[in-house]
Amino acid sequence: MRVCTADGAASCWFLCPGCGLLTVKERLSVDLIGQLRYIGADVTVWDLPRERVDLTGPLTHDHLAAFHRLLADDAQLAERVRRLG
Repeated sequence: MRVCTADGAASCWFLCPGCGLLTVKERLSVDLIGQLRYIGADVTVWDLPRERVDLTGPLTHDHLAAFHRLLADDAQLAERVRRLG
């Protein structure tokens, strides 16, 4: 189970005992988090990247489209990387 320190959001993954496929559950309830901890589930605590914390809302299609355009423009991408320094 992974729990975010910023907002307490949690997710977990496991192999389905019936079919053996990887199963992912996101947005676990507080009750389920407690139950998984009680039965000994491994817990990994993580923090949001600094860049994500600075956003004022959820990522939108416009954000993804702008990022796609940035990745397609080698000169602009090189300039952004240079500024990160």
